[in-house]
Parts: sequence; structure tokens; C-alpha cells
Amino acid sequence: MRAIPTSFVLALLSLAVSAQGQPPTPIPTPTRTAIPDTAGPAKRIWCSTPRDIQEVWFRRTLDFKKPGARPRLWFSCDNECAVFVNGKQVGTCSDHQQLCCAQLDQPLTGKTTIAVYAKNTGSCAAMSLWLLWDDADGAHEMVTDENWRASTSEAEHWHEPAFDDSQWELATPNFDTTFGRNFYNG
Repeated sequence: MRAIPTSFVLALLSLAVSAQGQPPTPIPTPTRTAIPDTAGPAKRIWCSTPRDIQEVWFRRTLDFKKPGARPRLWFSCDNECAVFVNGKQVGTCSDHQQLCCAQLDQPLTGKTTIAVYAKNTGSCAAMSLWLLWDDADGAHEMVTDENWRASTSEAEHWHEPAFDDSQWELATPNFDTTFGRNFYNG
């Protein structure tokens, strides 16, 4: 099924009112929120054994040799998620049709762990995330891909940097998600 553009629906409504003998009233077209960043596609990831109702925990650790300035996370999940950086919750998302953003307070330095608790409440399941930052060499990004770790069992301190995730499976990537669009590229 193809979505009907908002501008087309508004034009039809205006014509319908006009056809009833009343002058058409201009209806404002909704504006789209501009996203001030650009990035390449991310993989939508989940565990290797997806189920209709399921919780999955994800992790990825990076080692910053230079401080990562202006760090920000963009993320989306079908159905909901909570995102952590070095053990501190920085954002949540409960609508897979929205791309959520978390601006981080501190520069990224040394070993930095991004952890995500994700919950599928029915049907398809996936999570995508972009970590963007700047340093003296320019703009950089890290995205969800097959290098993330995943577990279907919560472990104590799973979102802390010192946690050993070496026994977790590698995340299973499926389709690319275009940056700046909703979860299913709409």
C-alpha cells in the first residue's frame, strides 16, 4: 500500500469545502523537521533468533584516541528502546516511525560503550543507531552493523564499560536504513 502525500489530501479537502459553496480556506502544509546532520546508512540489527515478543540487549565499544566533540546519537527501534553511554541512560524511543536524537554532554574519550536495551512487542523487530562526532580530522560516524554484540538475556551491569560481552553473539544485520528518515525509510 502506498501512502498518500499530505499535500494531496489537503488539496482534496480544500476542493470539497469549495464544492459546498463556501470559499476555500488555505490549509497550512505541515513542515518537516530538518535534521542538521548527515551520515551514511546504518544496518537494522537484531539477534539471530527473532521472536514476535522479545527483549534484546546490544553493545558496542569504541576507543577514542582523540576527543570526540559534539557527540550525538540518532536512533530508532521497532518497537522501543533505551540508549546508554558508559552506563548512563541518554535517550529512549517508543515509536519506530520516529528518529530520536540524544545530544551528549561530554566529549567522547578513551573507551566508550554504547549500549541499547530494545523491546519488540509484536511482528518485525530491529534497531538502528548512528553515533556522530567531530574531532580535529573532521566529522565521523559509527553505525549499527554486524560488529555490534547482542544478547537475549539481561546480565548485571550489561550497559557498563567494564562488562565483558565476548560471550554475546554478533548482532544480525538485515536491511540498510537511510539516515534522516524513519525506521523503514519512510
